[in-house]
Parts: sequence; C-alpha cells; structure tokens
Amino acid sequence: MPSLSRANPRNIFTRQIPAAIKHAQHLNGQRFLALDLNYAHRVESDMYEFLMDNGMKREEYHFFMHNSPEAPLHHGNDYYVTNEHRVTPDGATRPAGEVFGYEEITREYYRRYGLPVMHTETNFHQGPNGDEAVYWLHKEWANVLRLRNDGIPIVGFTWFSLTDQVDWDVALRENRGDC
Repeated sequence: MPSLSRANPRNIFTRQIPAAIKHAQHLNGQRFLALDLNYAHRVESDMYEFLMDNGMKREEYHFFMHNSPEAPLHHGNDYYVTNEHRVTPDGATRPAGEVFGYEEITREYYRRYGLPVMHTETNFHQGPNGDEAVYWLHKEWANVLRLRNDGIPIVGFTWFSLTDQVDWDVALRENRGDC
C-alpha cells in the first residue's frame, strides 16, 4: 500500500466521503434545528428523535409547529471563512475554509424557509498583503448581488463591524488597542 504522501489524494478523499455522509447529514440537521423550530418547519424523523432523546416532549415540539411567528419575517445569516466544516468518517469536524461560500449556503436557507434574506454579518482580518479584508468584502457583496439578481429577495448587508474591531482578536479579554 502506498504511503499517504504518495497516494492519490482524490482516492483518499473519495473513500472518506461515503462514511462521513450520515454524520454530515446529522450535523446539517442540527444546523437548521433552531430555525426549523422557530419558523415552524417540520423536522425530519432523525431530528425529531434527536429532540426526543435530548429531553424535548411531544407537546413542546407541537407548540413550535403551531405557533409560528407572524409575517413578515426575514432570515439573516452570517458568513465567515470559519463557517464551513469538513466531516470525517468518525463524525469529527475540522475547519474547511470556504468551500461552498455564502451564496450556496444562503440558497439552502432560502429553499428551506422561503424568507427574504439579510447578510447579517461578515468580516475578514486585514492580512499581510493589506487587501484581504477588501477582497473579502467585494466577494461577499458579489455573492449578495448574485442572489438578488437570481430573484432571491435580499433586504440588507452588514459588514461587522465597520468601525470597532479593537481587541476582538482576543475576544475583548485584554485592553491592547489592537485593530
């Protein structure tokens, strides 16, 4: 058997994907779960079992399904390079970087809920070239325009935060004055 360094990476990736599909589907179900409940969107059976196994009662589930918020509603989603994850065959996750991007992920939410969309938060650290944040802003804006031009109702865009990124790199735990 060839070492991993000599093996065809595509074959390694291909062998891992089928074993990870069930885990990825479950994690995606969890990704949608809070919104499914809040928007009165019926969950799939495995998510229903997950809710029951974790203490939700049938009556509580039915409460969500019969008490959806009143229109007009909007859906907001953030997008950062850290949003997407790769799932391994054992169910572990690791950051994947930008694989699908804001546009495709937002299409998933729009197909699921049919609600107007707001790009609620994004940002990128200004890197060593000095143009990484500007590049990210242009790319995110292009994603939003593409969605709008394809007929998905867009109600807003937020660059977080435009003016006060001081000490966010240390989660405001230290007063260093870093931008």
